Amino acid sequence: MSLRRSLASFLLKMLKVCRSRPWLHRLLLANPSDGLPNWFFSLCSGSVPLCNSDVLARTDTGAIALVWRNDEIYGAGWHVPGRILRYQETFLDAAIKTCEIELGCSVGGSKSTFRESYECISDPGVLRGHFVTQVFEFLVGDLLASYPLDPEPNRVFQAGEIALFSAMPINMLNVHRRRYATYFR
Repeated sequence: MSLRRSLASFLLKMLKVCRSRPWLHRLLLANPSDGLPNWFFSLCSGSVPLCNSDVLARTDTGAIALVWRNDEIYGAGWHVPGRILRYQETFLDAAIKTCEIELGCSVGGSKSTFRESYECISDPGVLRGHFVTQVFEFLVGDLLASYPLDPEPNRVFQAGEIALFSAMPINMLNVHRRRYATYFR
């Protein structure tokens, strides 16, 4: 039996045990609506597709907000903010929560537009290597006006730093560069 099948079998047995013993479920997984523990998320993300929402937060001038990421899998660069769905969370709710967490703005009353749904599959065996994504665009007006517009690409950026871009930056993560090029004017 392969290691992957053994892990899948083990997970199924653990889930059955957890269903019959709620205290064990709480101990191992805490509150799945808040996100999974890292050990469990890593195990699952290398075995099953992940559903997530990506957010195109656009200002009145058409600039798009991006967040700098130093990612152990995809490398360092600008990325479109996004969130993996939590238990019983809708794609739209995840997009709204992304704006709150990653961009620090509330878009609950803002106009949102569903843009597309796509599937991204990376090399086999890569953690977080298979996504099913829905993309939402929010018109955020001047909610993000305090962030820099088109920062100098050669400077050093910190993880979580936010900037606005009127064109796609040269140091955007490759996985997003291919997908989101058409959204920049």
